[in-house]
Amino acid sequence: MASGQPDTVPNSGDTIITQGKRRVWPVLVFLLLAAAVFAAAVWYVGGIGYLTSLGGQASQRQYVATPEPAQTPSGLALPRGVDATLAKRMYVEQVQSQDNLRKLAAGDVKAIALRSVVATAEGATVRITVQFSDGTSAPGVAELVKRNGNWYFMSITGLAKGSEQGSADSVGGGTLQAGRAGDSEVVAQSGVTDFDYGVMNTMLAQQVSNQPLLRQLAAGSIRRLSFGTPAPGAGTTSLPVTIERAKGGPAAGQMLLVSSSTSGQDLVFLTTLKLN
Repeated sequence: MASGQPDTVPNSGDTIITQGKRRVWPVLVFLLLAAAVFAAAVWYVGGIGYLTSLGGQASQRQYVATPEPAQTPSGLALPRGVDATLAKRMYVEQVQSQDNLRKLAAGDVKAIALRSVVATAEGATVRITVQFSDGTSAPGVAELVKRNGNWYFMSITGLAKGSEQGSADSVGGGTLQAGRAGDSEVVAQSGVTDFDYGVMNTMLAQQVSNQPLLRQLAAGSIRRLSFGTPAPGAGTTSLPVTIERAKGGPAAGQMLLVSSSTSGQDLVFLTTLKLN
């Protein structure tokens, strides 16, 4: 021993700890930065609910698709709010109004004047006068129904025969109690058992697609529908319509009738009435 002092040997454990601490700090800083970036990303894409949905659990954000019209076993496509009995009644009412529909298709109807409208939350009663091309006329009642916010044409009923001869003396009266009788009652009493579901689907779909004109009819905003020369097609007849409104100038529209052979009968149905 040169100086009598014990030799000082560096503590290898202290050296390792010091070096370890130097290595840990950069790692901790990196982890903190990564956590901050992750939190910002979660907030940006929609919060923790987004992560929950990724894990297969119920998301806090739910998107409900609009349901398609219900399909009955018969193939009848029903818009929401319309049941099969109501759809069948609409069909039956037109079957019972064949005289009037044929007159439309033949160009024998010059115009329909709308005299008054009484509307409720479920329907509208429109008092009309049908004016024929031969100068005669007949008063009647048009019925509309409202289901799930949409208006549908039900029938022209109680169309009284005119005192004069001509077209007005051969009109069809339809179901005289249309505003009071139940749908199932009307269908049962009609005797109609064979329905053309293709025609019914077209009638319903076209009315859903052409609500503006039906809403104006129910609101009493239309005063007169004047019909032009019919244009026959393959199983269809198209009529140009001039729509005279209570306010504003006249508007152009179109009426479409289709032919159907059902149970050995050749029938005509009004499927479309729309603004151009």
